[in-house]
Amino acid sequence: MKAAFMELGMCLWISPFVVDQTRNGIMARWRQAIELAMSDEEIAKLMAISRSRTEPASRVERAQMLLAYREEPSFFAVGKRLGIHHQVVQRCVERAVAYGPLAALDDRPRPGKEPTITPEAKAWLVSLACDKAKEHGYPHELWTTRLLARQPPKRDRAHATILYFSIRSAARGIFQL
Repeated sequence: MKAAFMELGMCLWISPFVVDQTRNGIMARWRQAIELAMSDEEIAKLMAISRSRTEPASRVERAQMLLAYREEPSFFAVGKRLGIHHQVVQRCVERAVAYGPLAALDDRPRPGKEPTITPEAKAWLVSLACDKAKEHGYPHELWTTRLLARQPPKRDRAHATILYFSIRSAARGIFQL
């Protein structure tokens, strides 16, 4: 149960009613739906994302939530229809109101240390892994993480050191690329 203070008194939020305490007494009323305004262009993009099979599943699910909420503005009904908890729907809709519908599809940045491997280093590693190990002088047909860790990068010294230790950590299962 959440409580918020208003000018006239205390307002308690109890689902599906909002109970207001006013000067004259306690009144119950239906909860107000959050108005989610979207342009036709945003709706078209959300529909394309909701039908996509190549987008991440979290973006597809959030797009479906926003479109379903637009049709029927009820957290409970949308949650029941999509098989998710109503608070997940509420959080998604509130994020869409605050940041915009398309920005609400993405995950918020997580706390913690930024990755030490640069995108260029990852690209080099992927291109190396796409080659055959025999092309680089190894007797094996396919790469293993240990072979990749032994492969010396052809970059500057600092870049090579960071990449080398990151791949070695991955070979031991400590760090995932």
